[in-house]
Amino acid sequence: MKVALVLLTCVCLMACTWVKPEEGAQDIALVKPAHVETCKKLGTASATSKSKVLGITRGERKVAEELLVLAKNEALSLGGDTLVSETSPEEGQQHFSVYKCRDSE
Repeated sequence: MKVALVLLTCVCLMACTWVKPEEGAQDIALVKPAHVETCKKLGTASATSKSKVLGITRGERKVAEELLVLAKNEALSLGGDTLVSETSPEEGQQHFSVYKCRDSE
């Protein structure tokens, strides 16, 4: 019974989203490099998330989603509105470039 409870706890922890988007982060676009040719580059965002919990590898899609949320939060803090992925997610890390593409209203 205790083993089942521990396993259930591990599964629940792995399904949890650890990262919450900041207000406005949902408006940050992820685009291909060709779409930012006329944009102003503001900097970079390096995102890191746990790829393993209690020694168990988390789902790649879930980790990638969290990395994108972290990058969007960072882009927001830099005043950006657009991200370009510079690397693929690997071992809980990914690098993005942050751009300002839309005119301020």
